[in-house]
Amino acid sequence: ATTVMNPNSSRFGKFTQIHVSKKGAILGASIQTYLLEATRVVVHAERNCNYHIFYQIVAGLSSSEKASCQLESDANKYAYLRNATGKATARPGGRVGGGGDAAEFKDSLSVLQKIGVSEKLIASLWETLSGLLALGNITYGETVNGDACIQNTKALGTACKLLQCHDALLQQGLTSRTLKLKGGEMQVPLKQEEAESARDALAKAVYGKLFSWIVTQINTALIDKDTKLDDTGFLGILDIYGFENFERNSLEQLLINFTNEQLHQHFAIALFKTEQEIYKSEGIVWPGVEWEDNTACLEAISGKGGSIFNLLTEHSRLPKSSDASMTEGLLNEHRKSKHISPPKMGSKGGRGTGAGTKLTGKEAFVIAHFAGSVMYQTAGWLKKNTDSLHEDLSLCMSSSSAPILKDLFSVGSINAFTGGSKGGGKRAGFVADKYQKQLDDLMRTLRATSSHFVRCIK
Repeated sequence: ATTVMNPNSSRFGKFTQIHVSKKGAILGASIQTYLLEATRVVVHAERNCNYHIFYQIVAGLSSSEKASCQLESDANKYAYLRNATGKATARPGGRVGGGGDAAEFKDSLSVLQKIGVSEKLIASLWETLSGLLALGNITYGETVNGDACIQNTKALGTACKLLQCHDALLQQGLTSRTLKLKGGEMQVPLKQEEAESARDALAKAVYGKLFSWIVTQINTALIDKDTKLDDTGFLGILDIYGFENFERNSLEQLLINFTNEQLHQHFAIALFKTEQEIYKSEGIVWPGVEWEDNTACLEAISGKGGSIFNLLTEHSRLPKSSDASMTEGLLNEHRKSKHISPPKMGSKGGRGTGAGTKLTGKEAFVIAHFAGSVMYQTAGWLKKNTDSLHEDLSLCMSSSSAPILKDLFSVGSINAFTGGSKGGGKRAGFVADKYQKQLDDLMRTLRATSSHFVRCIK
């Protein structure tokens, strides 16, 4: 995706493992991905873009393919491709060589063909991505009872056709949810804001599963299916996004910077603490290197009690809570903290130089990270954090006749975004909690290895 700082930012972490036999022979490779920024599928800031593939199909599909996908040639026609200003961000001439999105579409198509994806599945992929763009164009109004109703049935019809699902099922899932009761169930109408969240949750769930499907196809091509990896080693390479501090920082930047806090601690422990303990045990005379332990900052973000993640989850559960009350509660909980503080008087943005009104303790807070202080604006956090896909929409996708979707969504799945099964933990539906769990898994893998580091500084 395109960000202010990087025209080709991956927005996910990638851990590539090169599998090696005991004799040193390379057996193949595999890729694990972490922390995909799914929110970008439905909303992105000014001077930012959605993921490249959407612009590539708009620019690169042939006329006949666009007709089949009911796809417009103008990115401004799609809500999910317009940024916070209401217009699509101007696209650069292309990441490499200046060929633009049309040329890069050919590269993407070539890669899919080289890893063995069939033409039928490739066509289904383009249709599904086009279906997500149509889904984003569905708008809502209110009935006389104040319930959500779909205003533009044309966008609904296009989304249904491309996602190959039943019109009535999708419309029902986008405007109501099934409430299970003892001995039966009932349909509960959604309010307009809830319906918009349901629509966006579906788009993020489908994109997240498509992304995982692509990674699976790549992994299948990287190693022979009969290769046994028991009792073998691997060389692992972690490539993950760096510390971010923009004019406006939101929940996405907090999750990214939390990742960097964790990796910084791993780096410090591996490079300073562990090495110095070895020197001491071997009797080596060493003046010592002082390093700052950032455990307190990590605990403030994700620890027990009143950490940011815990308070975010708590307020996400409350039906009448708000971003403002969550922010006030957070600052009150950490009023004596060295790492979390209210915005300074006159602060207007992440770096204090942005345009806009002055921010208060109801709108933002500041974290003193290892790399510097960052101001986070909390507008929209509760909505972003409550990202679960309700069962009606999951069942609708599981009944799709699209070659890809019917395999990606299993019947009865509640948490389609993470591929979870029905039930699960009490906190399974919240973005920050899922993010933290993925990061915990990654850190366990890293701690079980002998790590070497390449630190990149822009």
